[in-house]
Amino acid sequence: MMADMSYELIECSNLNTGCYRLPSKEELYGKRIVISTLTSSGKLVQANIRPGHFSYVFIDECGSATEASALVPIAGIISSPGKIDGSIVLSGDPKQLGPVTRSEFAADMGLKRSMLERLMNLPVYQKSKLTNQYNNALITKLLQNYRSHEAILHFSNKTFYQNELKPCAAECHTHWALNWPELPAKSFPIIFESTMGKLAREQDSASYFNQKEIELVEFYLRKLFTDGVNDRPITQLDIGIVSPYKKQCIKLKQMTARHGWNAVEVGSVEAFQGREKPVIILTTVRSGTRGVGFLDNVKRLNVALTRAKALLVVIGNPETLQKDANWYEFIRYCYGAGAIRGVKFELDEKQHKVQEIETEGGGGGGKDDNWVQVQQRMDALIRKISDVKI
Repeated sequence: MMADMSYELIECSNLNTGCYRLPSKEELYGKRIVISTLTSSGKLVQANIRPGHFSYVFIDECGSATEASALVPIAGIISSPGKIDGSIVLSGDPKQLGPVTRSEFAADMGLKRSMLERLMNLPVYQKSKLTNQYNNALITKLLQNYRSHEAILHFSNKTFYQNELKPCAAECHTHWALNWPELPAKSFPIIFESTMGKLAREQDSASYFNQKEIELVEFYLRKLFTDGVNDRPITQLDIGIVSPYKKQCIKLKQMTARHGWNAVEVGSVEAFQGREKPVIILTTVRSGTRGVGFLDNVKRLNVALTRAKALLVVIGNPETLQKDANWYEFIRYCYGAGAIRGVKFELDEKQHKVQEIETEGGGGGGKDDNWVQVQQRMDALIRKISDVKI
């Protein structure tokens, strides 16, 4: 692991003696900046760092941390009983993937929601009804997007960010795929490859794969490596292949290894969060099922569709994906732009209107009802804990 770290990083880490060690309290007092994971910051608490020593606590990617984890440095480092001793800065995107919570009970109790997401839903962090502006003393939004072509950014911007994002990336990084002969719409660097592949699962695995979609990924890789894009050579490092299913990722890695494309990165949506590639190929896998499984997670969809800088290829069964309202809107976006390839299909507008009516009609189980249930279960849990004699 140390072999992969730069010398400059090792020099200022707790590995600078060649092995792991905990710095002394005196060493920590001599540093103006201390970088740690959330859990490891508990070591600072155990060291009895005096209250008020740190002026700021910055928690990066706070949207991916459980609230309990985020509280470790807040409760132990930057606060003392009844008092906040400095400034707390949380950074991250609550619209992207949140904490990984394996326990359904813990998730139902609210652990799947980060502190950042919870706070961002409070009125104080919303736009003022009088000025239609955020309170700059409490919130700063980074709205300039320096990654993607505006057409790639547009769907997520409209669906998840209220059109607040501004495409600011240099055209030399985002526009080179335009007019590529494989693009159905030459000025639109997105391809939705329609396919009706078969969903499969091996006996020793609960995860799904789709062989037809793997073959289509192989087709696009071969095309990109052989012909390039508009005389621009495409390297293996330029491409990321994303799939929400572990077995599909395993099969894709086997396919790329057979061709010697070992440097092509294959991973889950979670693995690509915070990452980017000039070209992203997304294989959705689900086909012929009554629903879309965990593809209905809007945060997963948002991350998956916003990793590409210049070219996005989405491979999937439109008849299956349209059963989810957000996927329907994305397919409709591609359909309207003329960006569809592969098997012909029709937009299922009738089903979408039924979904709209059901949503508008209520039918119980709304957000407020769910929150009341969570509060009731939390109160019951607290009562149980209070009855335990230690």
